[in-house]
Amino acid sequence: FLRAFRWYAGDLMKRTASLLLSALFFVFLFFRSTEAHALGPLDVEVGARLGYATNPNSDVGNPLGTGVGARGGIELFHRLYAGVNAMYYFGTSQNTPLGVEQQSTHSLLLGFELGYSLHVSILTIRPQLGIGEANITSFAQFNSAAENTAVIPNNSVTYTHTYLEPGLVALINVGIVYVGADANILVITGANEADGNAYTSF
Repeated sequence: FLRAFRWYAGDLMKRTASLLLSALFFVFLFFRSTEAHALGPLDVEVGARLGYATNPNSDVGNPLGTGVGARGGIELFHRLYAGVNAMYYFGTSQNTPLGVEQQSTHSLLLGFELGYSLHVSILTIRPQLGIGEANITSFAQFNSAAENTAVIPNNSVTYTHTYLEPGLVALINVGIVYVGADANILVITGANEADGNAYTSF
């Protein structure tokens, strides 16, 4: 378990670092352009996220569930939004029969967001679309002491799929601080390994 966790943590750090460097480079390019007054007004938006996603497949444990993450991006001309998003869902853990002590699943989503903002006083309404990579990891811990059961090593498997996330964001701005809420439909393409169909969650 520790070896699987260290591998996943190392891979997660590499992916997160790459995403953050890309975002910083993207913002740097826009700031350089605004100094030449080529792109007009530019707003930077950074925030933490806390949420919940429903189970996309009732036949198995929820690979999503409670999640934490972060979002960052820029808004050009107080209308066009482009940003990056990272969301980690803790998934579920459950005991199962047939010599498996515990089976758990969790997900990591890394992607980009594009939207169009509508401002009414301190309220911002933004229809947007997210697209990126969904990594769904399943971990099985086997009970080597079970009767008539051969010793089987613990197993961790990660499947990578493309996701689409259309939704609506509402933000209330107070000075440089904002609070808000999202309502999204999350479609993970080909995530159902049995038939290749998409997972759909809210």
